[in-house]
Amino acid sequence: MVLADSRTSTLGIAIGAFAYALWKYGLRGLVGALALGVLLVAGMNLAGHGVQGYLDRGDVTTFTGRSDIWAYTMGRIKANPLFGYGYQVEGAILGSKYFPLWYGPWDDGPHSSLHENYLSRAAGVGIPAALFWLYIMLRPWLSLFRQKSDRLGLRPLLFFAAVPVFILGFAETSAGDCRYSVGLLMMLAWALAENQRLGLVVRSAVPVSLCDTYLAFFRSASH
Repeated sequence: MVLADSRTSTLGIAIGAFAYALWKYGLRGLVGALALGVLLVAGMNLAGHGVQGYLDRGDVTTFTGRSDIWAYTMGRIKANPLFGYGYQVEGAILGSKYFPLWYGPWDDGPHSSLHENYLSRAAGVGIPAALFWLYIMLRPWLSLFRQKSDRLGLRPLLFFAAVPVFILGFAETSAGDCRYSVGLLMMLAWALAENQRLGLVVRSAVPVSLCDTYLAFFRSASH
């Protein structure tokens, strides 16, 4: 977060830590998190680094130009909602003559970033496959809180690994499938949570769904 100097990363870490404090300590955690936030803001102001100046970098109203890209991307998704334009096609859709921006970080053709992981997924493989991917990514984390036990102690990973990366996905595509360190962190945490979920499915003798069968097949093939 510090190295990236990213407001989205800061927001993701803050929300994850706040949610963890609330889950772990209840009302005491809520009060403690709010008090810590106030102290951090006061410390930044006393040190001469105003919070307002940090938040107002660039054109915040357009998310530093992202809103134009997102509006264009949603138009392209509507034109081909079922199948998209190709897995991880990313900025190739920006090569159209109708794309409104031809400067800055968006003039690199297919190497440009859409700066939105979920829109990028929908543009690449279509809306149905994107929703299926989101379901697969969310399922082990939701399962952690439906089961009574947390044998591997993975629940904190939800707050400090998964939640920040899911939030980062609203403004970046760096958390795609094992891309960059953020993507590797996310997939490692997801694999641990999914492995625990599958173990519980087997031990409870619940009939395995078709999705579970596919996942078990790919896991065995990887070994």
